[in-house]
Amino acid sequence: GEQRELWVVDEAGMISARDMQRLLEKADRERAVVILAGDTQQLGSVEAGEAFDQIRERFGSADLTNIKRQKNSQLRSAIYDAIRGDAKAALDKVPVTELKTRGERVDEIARLYMSRSAEQRASTIVLAPGKD
Repeated sequence: GEQRELWVVDEAGMISARDMQRLLEKADRERAVVILAGDTQQLGSVEAGEAFDQIRERFGSADLTNIKRQKNSQLRSAIYDAIRGDAKAALDKVPVTELKTRGERVDEIARLYMSRSAEQRASTIVLAPGKD
């Protein structure tokens, strides 16, 4: 049969109702298959409408529950704890270093940055709040 395109839309919850309608109408015209992916716990669209939620309610959805990329079993367990909303259990499983002063944080960021290779540093971005 005819080959169809597959369109995967990540962060689908960020799409407004109007843009979702346009996307799905275009997909229909192109005979494309659309997969909408997104986290229902994240922020929704800035514009009007909750199209992703409405589509999920009408047509159903599947939950992705298996973590594939994280090979470290302790970290994977911490991620599952965080997904369940148990932040304390998650943080108990990972090393936590608290740097209380601005100077300590700046020194640690500089140390970590300088410990990277020149190639890694070239693709590293350090973000910091404007006020501290």
